[in-house]
Order: sequence, then structure tokens, then C-alpha cells
Amino acid sequence: MTDPQLAERFEAFHLKRWSNTQQLAQLLASLGSILPLREPSQLGSAAVRRKVLDMTDGVTVRIFRLIETVAVEAVRTGTEAITLDSFDGDNLVLPLVAMARRSERRLQQQASS
Repeated sequence: MTDPQLAERFEAFHLKRWSNTQQLAQLLASLGSILPLREPSQLGSAAVRRKVLDMTDGVTVRIFRLIETVAVEAVRTGTEAITLDSFDGDNLVLPLVAMARRSERRLQQQASS
């Protein structure tokens, strides 16, 4: 922890990064089951799993924030479901600075390839 006061009050606990495993599939399925969306989402698909991992580096807080962001966007746009296209929308604002920077680097690498 970078804040000395928080470091004194709480014990830091390191969480391993998620990888493309059955556990991640279960996590995404669980999230999909509790989201207040009217249509079924594609969170169980292998393509969505890969996209989520690519955008979040498997960091737990990033996964939760990303799913929350695309769910809110799904409600806002009226699609009421999370699909693979949900992660590529022009209106998608990534919830964490680290995720936005990673996305920018990925786009730059794709452009130079």
C-alpha cells in the first residue's frame, strides 16, 4: 500500500492474476447471473473471456470495474446484454487509468504492425 496510514491499519493481501481457466469462466458466469440486464449476456463465451483478460491483465478489480462499465453501457444504450461488441464500443470509457493506458499501447502496437 502506498498510503502509510492505510498500511498501518490493514494487512496487504496479494491476489493472483486470473488466467483463462474454468475459474474465470465461473466468475464471469456468476457476474452475468447477478447483473440487472434484461437479455442473456455472452460472458460465458471464450471470446469474451479472452477479451476481458486482454483488457484487464487478469487483475480482479479491473475485471469487476470493466464488467460494471459495460453493463451500465448496455442499459444506457438499450441493448440490455453484454456481448463481445460491448468491449469495443466507441463510447466505452475504461474505468481505470491503467486500463486506458494499456488499451492505448495495444492500439499503437496494432497500428505499427
